[in-house]
Amino acid sequence: MYFMVVLLSLLALAVSACGQSGSAEEGGSRLTGEPVASSEAARGSGEDAGTANGQRLSPGEALSVTFMDVGQGSSALLRLPNGANVLIDGGPREGGPQRVADLRRLGVEQLDAVVISHADEDHAGGLIDVLESVPVSAVYDSSYPHPTDTYSDLLDAVETSEARYAETRTGQSIDLDPEVRMEFVYPDELGEDTNGSSLALRLDYGRFAAQFTGDLGFEEEENLLASGLLSPVTLLEVGHHGSATSSSNEFLSALSPEVGVIQVGEDNSYGHPTREALSRLDAAGVKVYRTDRQGEITVSTDGRGYRVDSGTAGGAEPVPLPTQEPEARPVEEPESQPEPAATGDLPTGDLNCSDFATQEEAQAVLDANPEDPNYLDGEGDGVACESLPSAPASASPLPTPDSTPMGDLDCSDFATQEEAKAVLEEDPSDPNYLDGEGDGVPCESLPSGSSR
Repeated sequence: MYFMVVLLSLLALAVSACGQSGSAEEGGSRLTGEPVASSEAARGSGEDAGTANGQRLSPGEALSVTFMDVGQGSSALLRLPNGANVLIDGGPREGGPQRVADLRRLGVEQLDAVVISHADEDHAGGLIDVLESVPVSAVYDSSYPHPTDTYSDLLDAVETSEARYAETRTGQSIDLDPEVRMEFVYPDELGEDTNGSSLALRLDYGRFAAQFTGDLGFEEEENLLASGLLSPVTLLEVGHHGSATSSSNEFLSALSPEVGVIQVGEDNSYGHPTREALSRLDAAGVKVYRTDRQGEITVSTDGRGYRVDSGTAGGAEPVPLPTQEPEARPVEEPESQPEPAATGDLPTGDLNCSDFATQEEAQAVLDANPEDPNYLDGEGDGVACESLPSAPASASPLPTPDSTPMGDLDCSDFATQEEAKAVLEEDPSDPNYLDGEGDGVPCESLPSGSSR
């Protein structure tokens, strides 16, 4: 009898040990399988997929892109379905403490990746405070050698943070969530300046796609078009804050975005966003949102549809989630576009302001075809490509009050203060802001003297 009791006890212990061994194996397979994020902090947090910092995202918001209102600059937070966080740029240096506060307000306790689109202060400056205040796992940078104190201090902050630093080129990816693909599509090699060396990141999640472009211009857009790496997206971070030399017709046609977000400061000195860029976006059928008008802008998606929400007064209404996959919408040409009148060697075809050297050249094309199929006249005032320089003056004397200069002028277009005053008297509304102080005396920094 005693023998039987001992035997049964041993069998029970064996069964129990087998059960515990099986549980450990299952637990081990979950931990050693495909990780949901690359950082140890994310893997060890115990958060469920579909959460952000422990808070479950509601259906339709599994992935979000928040464009923060940083004034004249750029900063966007990507929150992935598994809770990983990616920050693209940090806005101006003076706004660094506010970026840290924004991240905390949005519930971000750590960043799995920081992307420095390029080293200019309005994109990179705020990241110094972020790196000093928030744990960061990895930093992606083109490593363009920008000789400024801000960029030097930023690299010091990266080193102090002990984040992994990755010198980044086309084809590299950020692998944080198996449901989300994030790949850099530019640059293959460094450009001639910081803007031309901007990192361009593409994001794909289900049917939703987004393209981030930094401050790339026309030349870099042409390189991307030639690379074959562009395809339709839902969301576009509009390049260079809506500069006249970004977002070409061809670039917009290849991407066919439904939504474009411009991060820009109110009343900035650059004239961003420009009329030329806005007219091209409008012609491409892009719904534009602007941080200078709508504050913080968040695009949320479940991979099948999306919605747009904005933060301050004048914000956009939410966009209902579409039930069908967004289709690429190439820019439609008019069915019967009239031919320009015969005017010598004027250019024809699909044109924009970058195709002309002077405003007069663009004006000749507009005058030949007033229907303006190329949207050269962004304001509809009959003047084409007002941001372009005027043709060089001939050897004739400078204009007198009887023949005052017209167009887009500034004080550098005049030799004396009297010449500028003649233009102001001709048009007291002062569309060129020659009278900066509003005292009726334009260009007071110019020397006095008789007009030539």
